[in-house]
Amino acid sequence: MSPAPLVSIGMPVYNGEKFIFEAIDALLAQSFSNFELIISDNASTDRTEEICRDYSSKDERIRFIRQSNNIGGQANFKYVLDEAKADCFMWAAADDSSKPEFIERLYCTLVSNPELVLVMSDVINISEDGLMLGVSELENIRIGDVKDHWEKLRWRFFDNPTTNIYFCIYGLFRTNILRSVQMNYKGMVTHLAGSEIPFLAQIALKGKVASIPESLKIYRKHDNSVYHTEGNRMLILDRVKNNMNICSCLLHITAESNLDLFDKVYVITKTFLSTIKWVIRHLVGQLLRKTILKS
Repeated sequence: MSPAPLVSIGMPVYNGEKFIFEAIDALLAQSFSNFELIISDNASTDRTEEICRDYSSKDERIRFIRQSNNIGGQANFKYVLDEAKADCFMWAAADDSSKPEFIERLYCTLVSNPELVLVMSDVINISEDGLMLGVSELENIRIGDVKDHWEKLRWRFFDNPTTNIYFCIYGLFRTNILRSVQMNYKGMVTHLAGSEIPFLAQIALKGKVASIPESLKIYRKHDNSVYHTEGNRMLILDRVKNNMNICSCLLHITAESNLDLFDKVYVITKTFLSTIKWVIRHLVGQLLRKTILKS
């Protein structure tokens, strides 16, 4: 029998034929090879199934599952997590990529720092055609600062809107911690956009979350991604409603946590004020745009 993998990688995908070659090839080229790749095809209508079956027939680390019906994006993310066998887990998007050292550097950091529950690298942003757009540095949660000042830095995961630490959703988690939180907190999250904020807030209550100062993850920005498609369809009032919905989730998470009363009051106040500032700024901006267009 093959030894149990040290890392499980979950790749939920729907109609991913355009970029999935690059995504899978980047994982198979990793310097860290002791992993399983679980691909769940959410009833795609393009060549995704054909491509993935071909890969799985050539590499025993790949486990391919075809959903008979589209079970929805969040359910597909949860499905690959439920299928994981390893103690460490990460999600991999079918339109992203990574440097060869990505998994190795995250794994070594996570196992050598038992207080960490999640670790992530900096992120290289590319266009649909692969052109570099810039680097997102997760400098707000560097591992050295997290070790020394976690009680102060933890609250960054309750900011709404959040900073670029939302990229931590594609970091390396301890599987047991990941399974102990709710992907959609009490079913309150209504949109994919921003859904990672209450999810990562729950993780941050379980232990320390840190970044390493290396640009190893490659994130592709394109209008056809599910996340950007939903965001582009939102009108200003839809964005406001969604932001208020995320705020409500964060307030519930905080109120029902094991934090002491002082911390609860602090976080609830901080989250509420940051949300209100964002709402006012966007509503005023919308009003000004309408006024300028009429003049």
